[in-house]
Amino acid sequence: MQVNIDRIQVNPGRREALPDAVRELADSISAVGLLNPITIDRDYILIAGLHRLEAAKLLGWAEIECNVSSLEGLQAELAEIDENFVRADLETLEFGKLLLRRKEIYEMLHPETKYGVSQAKAMNRARGSNDFVNMS
Repeated sequence: MQVNIDRIQVNPGRREALPDAVRELADSISAVGLLNPITIDRDYILIAGLHRLEAAKLLGWAEIECNVSSLEGLQAELAEIDENFVRADLETLEFGKLLLRRKEIYEMLHPETKYGVSQAKAMNRARGSNDFVNMS
């Protein structure tokens, strides 16, 4: 679906687009077109494709092809982090910050995975007990 670029919002705190990469991508898009649409949520918040979005802006496009995801909130943020993990140019500190945030989000979405909680549940099951004290 084509979306007006002005409607697309980028979350604050998101890693910044690299100017040289944007320029190279803009040159490629100019030559062969946009091969992969960006991904936004239903509120037009960018999930994946910051460099493609910035390249389209550099080319003066008014609209860009988008996939609209049903992901929202923490699920969308988790997808955005995972999208960034596949990038080869993450600095070690940047990777560490994203990994920590990913762990925080995952534990919010799956509190049973917090340190000690899943182990306690497994031990109780092994003993034949379904009793569990909430450790969160």
